[in-house]
Amino acid sequence: MSPSVISIYAVDGLNLGAKVNFESSVYRQYQCSPSEQFDGFSWCTRKVAESSRRGPFVSSYSILHSPDGTVSYVNRYLEPAWFSGNEANEDIGRLARKYGQPNVMAMPQAEGVQGLMASWGTVTLLPLDANNLALLAQGRDIRAGFMVDFLGNFRRSAQLGLPIYRLAGGPGFVWAANWDQGGRGTLRFFAVDASTFAGPAPVQPQVQANLGTSSIADSAASEPASPSPPPVSAAQPSPPVSTAPPPPPASPPPAVTRINPDERARQRIKDTLSRVSYHRGDLPNDNFKTKLDAIASRLAAVSNGADSATLKTLMSDCDAASAIFDEAAEFTRVSEIAGRKVAIVNAKLQGISFDAPLVQDLKTAVGGVGNAQTEGDLAALKAALSSLNALYDTGRLDRLATAKANGFETIESYDDYKDRQSRLSGSGIILNKK
Repeated sequence: MSPSVISIYAVDGLNLGAKVNFESSVYRQYQCSPSEQFDGFSWCTRKVAESSRRGPFVSSYSILHSPDGTVSYVNRYLEPAWFSGNEANEDIGRLARKYGQPNVMAMPQAEGVQGLMASWGTVTLLPLDANNLALLAQGRDIRAGFMVDFLGNFRRSAQLGLPIYRLAGGPGFVWAANWDQGGRGTLRFFAVDASTFAGPAPVQPQVQANLGTSSIADSAASEPASPSPPPVSAAQPSPPVSTAPPPPPASPPPAVTRINPDERARQRIKDTLSRVSYHRGDLPNDNFKTKLDAIASRLAAVSNGADSATLKTLMSDCDAASAIFDEAAEFTRVSEIAGRKVAIVNAKLQGISFDAPLVQDLKTAVGGVGNAQTEGDLAALKAALSSLNALYDTGRLDRLATAKANGFETIESYDDYKDRQSRLSGSGIILNKK
């Protein structure tokens, strides 16, 4: 996104690409300093104590802008947030009416907490690598760019084995929330254009301090309409601005013109093609790339004069492309889990010097995981991993090793021998193991 182009993605009236109003009283409530992670940018934060019918909460705001005030990232984090019934899905639905069809991911359940994450535009969520996850789990800061998780707490997510994503790609909007059985949790939403950052964007302690407090307030943002009823009044102060020495004042961000359905469809096709172009190489194997290439070839053939019916038909291709990226991300996640499991099983098998049906079954299951990973088949990979998990029991292998050491071919025959010998205890009779 060119710095002069104002994006439709916004938080509380402040759009990506717009310029903050350096003279605004709201901007002066921000604490601003040179960004430690993005050279030439200013990092601004503020916290506001608010209340709603459901209780008090704190809104944490953050902005990354260039020297002339152009916004590259604007974020709001609410702690705590409350969700009941279908409110989380309804919140995503309201945003979908504004931004189009989202990519939605559900959080793997952990400690009774549920969560959802939705994204729009060409922003890409890339799973964080294992080394950085390990550092976060230890409570250490890392340099991996802006990140997002379901819990709003990177360390806790890493410790629980929940996914954490780093941001890449172009302009977009991300919404992430979680809630426990009582409906209490956190909410974070932000607009970002990672393409405007110079060089790799390392995550700075500032960001974690703002985002990693593990909470959020009621869905009370004017941007993503909050779960009913909204905790914050609709009257929001004018968008923020930068501190001393202030450059010449800029006018508040101009209103975004709503586009008609056909133009929105054309923009979505362009966004999809851009995402394919930027991130095709990030896909885990050729299976996903081949599917995307077929979709991209159909979308690329669309002209500006395409009629509404044609554009509407092609939206299913855009949906399919998003689904492929989602499936690829899930495949990567499951493949990493499967890889760790295979390493554990292989290490155990290397210490076994005997052969047995259980050992052969485990070797076959390990091979099945490897085949599914090679073929890029998510369903087959999940089935193979499930089969391996069902077979692998380190206690059973140890018992089999003991049985073999005592001259028995199976655990059952050895257990039967021990049972019969136990019943003869005191008689002086010792059964022949053979």
